[in-house]
Amino acid sequence: MDYRRLDNDQARQRIDAQQLFIVLRDARAGLSSEFAGSMRWRTIAGHEYLVKKIEGKEVSLGRRSPETEATHKAFATGSLLLGPAGPHSLRR
Repeated sequence: MDYRRLDNDQARQRIDAQQLFIVLRDARAGLSSEFAGSMRWRTIAGHEYLVKKIEGKEVSLGRRSPETEATHKAFATGSLLLGPAGPHSLRR
């Protein structure tokens, strides 16, 4: 099979595309670990707590407050950005 050599512009575009792909893949991997697991509100003794569950273990992030509301919103937004494909949709 005969291959044509890339001209300088094509070679530069190929390198740029590879570098962009690597940056996006690495960023997505970082996000996927940050947004791993699930998060929900849980009522305990009449008070709501934000609970994060990772690998079957639940950890309380604190009582419902403006700070925990913001944490929950950021987690939900980040999880939506990753989408259902998760961290493995941009593999090498």
